[in-house]
Amino acid sequence: PLGVITEEDDDFRIRVCRQNELRADLEREQMTVKWGKYLRAPKVHFDLAATGNLCLLKEIGVPKFGSKTRINEFFHVTRGTAADFAIEDEYLFPLIKSPKDSSYIPINVNELGLSIFICHRSKSELKKLGHEGALKYIEWGESQTYNRGEFRGLPWPKGTWVSKREPGWYALPKTECNIGRVFFGQSFGNRHLHRYSQKDIIPDCCLYYMEPQADIGDVLLCSLLNSLIFALGCEVTGRVTLGDGVLSVKVEDARDYLLVPDLRKATAPQRKAITAAFADLCKREIGSVFDEVKQKDRQALDAAILTAIGLDPKRYLKPIYEALCELVRERIGLGEQRGKTRKTKARKSKAEKESFEEVLTEHLPNGPKRFPDDLFSADAAKGEFTEVSLPETPLHLDLSPIMMVLWAERQVFRNLKNPAEGKFILYSQHAGQSVARIPQKPVEVTRTVANYESYLRGLRKTLYDAFYRRTLDVAVAERLTQAAFDRFKLPKILSE
Repeated sequence: PLGVITEEDDDFRIRVCRQNELRADLEREQMTVKWGKYLRAPKVHFDLAATGNLCLLKEIGVPKFGSKTRINEFFHVTRGTAADFAIEDEYLFPLIKSPKDSSYIPINVNELGLSIFICHRSKSELKKLGHEGALKYIEWGESQTYNRGEFRGLPWPKGTWVSKREPGWYALPKTECNIGRVFFGQSFGNRHLHRYSQKDIIPDCCLYYMEPQADIGDVLLCSLLNSLIFALGCEVTGRVTLGDGVLSVKVEDARDYLLVPDLRKATAPQRKAITAAFADLCKREIGSVFDEVKQKDRQALDAAILTAIGLDPKRYLKPIYEALCELVRERIGLGEQRGKTRKTKARKSKAEKESFEEVLTEHLPNGPKRFPDDLFSADAAKGEFTEVSLPETPLHLDLSPIMMVLWAERQVFRNLKNPAEGKFILYSQHAGQSVARIPQKPVEVTRTVANYESYLRGLRKTLYDAFYRRTLDVAVAERLTQAAFDRFKLPKILSE
């Protein structure tokens, strides 16, 4: 094959790709193939990929979303509140809200100001055990009401999201109690930093945490994430959509498109060299990429990773650093240019942002309903379920006249009984579920899907009306409504 041909100078970069080769990539992957890399990626990125020593991030570790409590005012507990109620330690777990609180890689759990309340015991069990602190805290929560949004004035235990939990409204589902030690940065300025904890921490829903694959430990994974080779991959894969040239890396992009050094075949001595270099990096503050490329300990880490995948650091390290600095410099420079343009529109933009946050605070104070648990009827919630493990790859629904099938890449994932079953599984995957819990009664499957689609339509109309009342601009109202759906990663209705 011809491959990729690059012609560039100080002003232009031209990439030549054959259409049949791009089509072959699309057919081979059986999913969306991003072509932005052909415009933005430096030559060294393609050189590294051509060696065959890279793999997708999800083959090393899977990025996932953190915990969503629905009532942060109750579940997120400050030290003062914990002391006031004398809540027992076994019900309080460290909670991290943001990975940006420090310029150091290691996380000191003792410095985290919040805990998350996790209790799966009934109130009678707590009383029998003499755990009065947790019991008093739950009873206090039962006397509280929602102070905004559609449930305003309703007691917390009566909220749709929590009322069906067992053994009580206060019991966070296990799917919302995921723990992590490696935390993936979502956005980047001129510094690339991913944080690590030696102890288990529960991340908030606004964070990504990494779940390492079986043959990759937490420390090795975080070593890889904090290499400038990984930073180059993020720059190529991410989206420059935020203000001031900030790079954003979405969890689905990181999982499905981000190429990283394949350390699965690294020998024990090679792994030890990588983690030893990483340990040195953990002793100091992390600076901008422009400063980091000059640091000896940084170079030692990157060289150890290149050596582990069979590449010569003397050949690759310099072009990697030059390319990374160029990408970051261009990105930040573009952001500065946009900033100058935005000054003339700052007042209007600020008003839009304020309206955006006000509407979300008013109508979605605890986030949107979560599929499928928040959409089950009372009968469905009490009924039996069939559990279907979902793949990491996106599923595709085929409702042809001949068959009703869900496809995973080129293979049939599941033959469907009816269209509603396919939609149920797709909505579950989009909601980040690893297992789809499908009601065994077909009528409940149809009802749950219909409830969700009706909720999405109603929510879109409610948000649009609220934005329009504040802006009196149809285009702005539509844009802000879609931005709200994008923020909460709400899907398009499959029947539309």
